[in-house]
Amino acid sequence: MQTAIFNSNDLTELIPSRCIVSASPSPTSTFAEHVVEDGTTVIDNVIKNNVSIVIAIVLPEDDTDVVFSAIESANLNTTELTIQTRYNTYSRMYIESFPWEESAEMTSTSVVNITFKQQRTATVVTQKLPPKSVANQSNSDTVDRGEQLPKQSETILSQLGNWFGV
Repeated sequence: MQTAIFNSNDLTELIPSRCIVSASPSPTSTFAEHVVEDGTTVIDNVIKNNVSIVIAIVLPEDDTDVVFSAIESANLNTTELTIQTRYNTYSRMYIESFPWEESAEMTSTSVVNITFKQQRTATVVTQKLPPKSVANQSNSDTVDRGEQLPKQSETILSQLGNWFGV
């Protein structure tokens, strides 16, 4: 299985697979750490970060302009892409950057290192928590909110003006 980059809308290949030299996916996680009373650091949550993939391509001599234009267009239009590697398929990928290298030795072609970034969204579900489900029952009363500060209708500036008779 060779690496392939597809337009997610119509599944057309964005870059011919023969141009792809290497793919370097970077799935990462962030661990939520905090120190407890005895000085021990604990991890209580793991966040899966969006995947970043760097793909190196060599522009083909016969259609360098066509392939480079497709990359520029996908970046400009924020085209949603799907990348298939040997071990996984990554959806909702977008071009983050595409620097290229030109040299005298490569007269009619260039190497482009495209960085793709995955966009993942989460659905937030909220619901009312019934008072019987609250761990500390003293926190379950939604009517008695404790001591509240009085609302001020005048600003500090207007109070100063009243003091000086302005």
